[in-house]
Amino acid sequence: MICPMCGLKIPKVDYKLHSKSHEQSVYMKDLNTIQMQEMPKNKEELVRFKYSMRQTKEECEICASDFTEGEMMICLPCLHRFHEVCILKWADKSPTCPHCLKDMFKS
Repeated sequence: MICPMCGLKIPKVDYKLHSKSHEQSVYMKDLNTIQMQEMPKNKEELVRFKYSMRQTKEECEICASDFTEGEMMICLPCLHRFHEVCILKWADKSPTCPHCLKDMFKS
């Protein structure tokens, strides 16, 4: 299933838990226990979505700029999120998440 709030692919069995995190207006830190349905094989298969403001400011760890409403984002399989442009440039140089160093793509 695709979450209408954040655009993440969430297994049906975990969707209620994920939805609750939005209802509480808290993006749960332990969401990394929810696995995406399938690891992407390349940059084109990464999950894209438009940013929607949350209660707290969030920033891209690559460029250190705040996310703004409606901006295109990519969520990696580890659930870390970055500006689309930033993470695509990063992916040209490294196949791992800049935050946790987990693989971005299926090997």
